[in-house]
Amino acid sequence: MPNLDIGTGPEGYEGFNFPVIDLSQCSTTDKASQGYCTALQLMRSACLHHGFFLITGHGISTELQTRMFEMAEAFFSQTLEEKLVVDEKKAWGRSHRGYQVIGGEAYEAGTLPDLKEGFQYGNHKDLDHPDAVAKRVLCGPNQWPSGLPGFRETMEEYHVAIHALAIKIFKLLSESLGVDYEGVFKSFTHDAANAVRLLHYPPHAEDTDTNQLGTGAHRDFGGITLLLTNDIPGLQVYDDSVNEWVGITPRSDAYIVNLGDIFQRYTGGDYKSSLHRVINKSSKDRYSIPYFFDGNLDAVLNPVTGIQDGVEALTVEEHMLERMTTSRARGKKDIT
Repeated sequence: MPNLDIGTGPEGYEGFNFPVIDLSQCSTTDKASQGYCTALQLMRSACLHHGFFLITGHGISTELQTRMFEMAEAFFSQTLEEKLVVDEKKAWGRSHRGYQVIGGEAYEAGTLPDLKEGFQYGNHKDLDHPDAVAKRVLCGPNQWPSGLPGFRETMEEYHVAIHALAIKIFKLLSESLGVDYEGVFKSFTHDAANAVRLLHYPPHAEDTDTNQLGTGAHRDFGGITLLLTNDIPGLQVYDDSVNEWVGITPRSDAYIVNLGDIFQRYTGGDYKSSLHRVINKSSKDRYSIPYFFDGNLDAVLNPVTGIQDGVEALTVEEHMLERMTTSRARGKKDIT
C-alpha cells in the first residue's frame, strides 16, 4: 500500500488546481510503482481539497463518445412535441426516466429555473421487478424515442462502458482511503442506482438575468459523477477559501470526476463534495453527459472513515428522495 498520509498532497499542489490522472498508470498489478502511487496521491489530494479531478487513459473510445454527442444533438434538435413523447412525467413511479424540459429544476434557491433540458436513462427494470413494483427511486423501465435510429443501442452501449469505469474509479477511491473495497464498498456498489443524463445548455444572451443559470449552484446528490462534455466551457467550482468560482477547462480526452454528498458522508467529511454550477457564456450550444453513480438504495450512509457527529444515518434512497424533491419543487414553483 503506497503512503497516503493526509496532507497537502504532492509537492507543488496548489489547492484548487484540478489534477489530471492517467488511469492507464493504475492498470498495473505493481501497486508500488511510481505511476500508480502518483495517481492515487493526486486523487486523494484532490478529494481532500475539493473532490474534483480529471481522468485520462480511461479506455472509453472516442468513437463511442462522438456517437453519444451526435445522438444528444439529434434528440434535442427535435420539436418540443416530439421530445414530450418521452416526457419524464410519463415515467414509471419515481424512476425519473425520459425528457426533462427547460426550467424543470432549480438547484439553487433564489434563482430562476435552470436553463437546460435533459434526457435521463439508467438501469432498466421491468414493471414486474420488485423495485419497480414498489416504485423505488430511479427504478423502472427506460423511455426511448422512436424516431432516432441507433439511439437506444448507443445509449445502452455507453451505459455499460461508463458503469464499468465508475466501478474502477470507486475501487481506486477505496484504496486511496485505505479501506478494502470488497469488505466495505462492494455492497454499496452492487445493484447501484445510477443514471446517464444528456444535457443541453443553450447560450446565455448578454442581457440574461444574473439569476438565470444553466445549472444553479449545488452539490451532487450521489456517490460519484463522471462528466463527459464538449469543448464549450461552463462548469465552475466554488472555492470558499477565496469566495471565487473557478472554471474547469474541458478536455476532449478526459472525464471530469467529482464526489457527491453520499461519498462525503461515507468518509465522515474527509473527502469533499463541492458546490458547482454551469453557466454557458459562449455563443454556442453546450452539451454534456454526466453519469451519476448513486449506490445501492438500501445502503446506510454511516462513515467508514472520519467522524461526522450529529448527522442522521439515512439510506441512499432516503437521501436521494430528499434531495430530488427539493430541486424539482423549486423548479415547479418558479415556473408557475
